[in-house]
Amino acid sequence: MRLSVRHKLTLFSTLVILAVSSGFTWVSLGLARRAIEEDLQNRAIIYAREVAAAIGGGRELGSGPALHQLIVRFLEIRPTVLQLDVLTFDADGTTLVASNEPTSQLSLNWSDAEDVQRGRVVSRAVSRGGQHHWEVMAPITLEGAVAGAVAVKFSAQRSDELIGRIRFWALTLAGVSLVLMGVLMTVAIQIVVDRPIRRFMDAISAVADDGADLPV
Repeated sequence: MRLSVRHKLTLFSTLVILAVSSGFTWVSLGLARRAIEEDLQNRAIIYAREVAAAIGGGRELGSGPALHQLIVRFLEIRPTVLQLDVLTFDADGTTLVASNEPTSQLSLNWSDAEDVQRGRVVSRAVSRGGQHHWEVMAPITLEGAVAGAVAVKFSAQRSDELIGRIRFWALTLAGVSLVLMGVLMTVAIQIVVDRPIRRFMDAISAVADDGADLPV
C-alpha cells in the first residue's frame, strides 16, 4: 500500500519531532546527572574543609573524638550521606583514620587516590546488589598540602527520583507534542495541499466533460 502525500508529510514531521524530542530528553538527563555530580562534589569539598578545620593547625591526620563527633554530625545533618571515611595516604595506598562504617570499603581505588593527591575531586555512580549510590573523594588540605582525603558514599535515591521525574515529563511532553503536531499537520496538509489539488482535478474534469472554462 502506497502512502499519500499527506500521510508521507505527516509521518516525516512526526519522525523529526520524535528525533528532536529524544535528543532534548537525553541532553536534559545528561545535564541533570552532571549537576547532581557537581553538587555532591561540592558537598565532599565542604566536608573535607570541615575536617581540616576540626584538626586544627597540625599537618597530620589522626583519629580522635573530635573527628568522630564531626562525622556523626555530618550524618545527622545529611541523611543522604551513608558513609564517610577520613583517609591518609601512604606508600601502600590509603589508610583509614575514621569512619562510621569501618568494616565497609568503598570502591574508590589507588588511581583515584593519586588524582586526589593532586588536588582533584573524584566521583562516580556505583551500582551494587541492585542498589545505586554515589562515591566521592575530596582532598583534605592542611597548610597548603594534601594531607588526606574524605571519601563519602551518598544515597542515589533522591537523584534517581529527580531523574525519573525529568524523564517522565520529557517523554510526556514529547508524546503530547507528537499527537498535537500530527493533528496540526493533517489539518494544514488538508488545507494547503489536498484542497488545491482537489480543485485542480475538479477543474480538469469539468473541462474534459464539456469544455467549460473554470478558474483553477
